[in-house]
Amino acid sequence: MNPTKPESVVVQAAASDENAAPIIVDMGKKDRKQIRKLTKGKPGRLMRRLEETLDHLRENGALADGAQPVVIVIRQKPRKRGKRFAKVWGLG
Repeated sequence: MNPTKPESVVVQAAASDENAAPIIVDMGKKDRKQIRKLTKGKPGRLMRRLEETLDHLRENGALADGAQPVVIVIRQKPRKRGKRFAKVWGLG
């Protein structure tokens, strides 16, 4: 992954009222542990990527200096279950 370019970032804004239009950032699917750290405010990989994305938006002029709503969409990856115990007991 390229550290200077954020992951898939989708930015949507209305052309009529740019200051009040929210910016929607889609960060994709992430692990449960990364999402838990982010919601608790602890430093982690997802927090760092989010800060890099916001800095990238500020540099490109998509994010204004004043207060503008930013909506961040992160989906949780489903847990992988079932195969682990089958291999332990010699069933898989």
